[in-house]
Amino acid sequence: DAKKTIQSLETELEKAGFELEELKESKEVANLQTAMNSIQDAMQEMELRDAELMKTLEEKAENNLAIQTELTSLQNKLDAADELHKAVLDEKDSTISALESALSE
Repeated sequence: DAKKTIQSLETELEKAGFELEELKESKEVANLQTAMNSIQDAMQEMELRDAELMKTLEEKAENNLAIQTELTSLQNKLDAADELHKAVLDEKDSTISALESALSE
């Protein structure tokens, strides 16, 4: 009877050891799953931030284009004003020359 009891206890102990290993493996799998979930959450957060940054960059690019367009328009107006100023100065010089010529006669 004692041998059977010892064998029975050894069998139970062996079963308990296997169950303990299964629990450890199960816990490791659960820990890995938790880590994977954390990584997925972090990746989703990064994707959201990336989308926000892209939107911001697109807005800045649009603003820069608008500013560049306005600067080009202002430069064109400045060039036109400069040409008009030169024409006025030429007309002034021509008028002065004509008046001097008329006075000298």
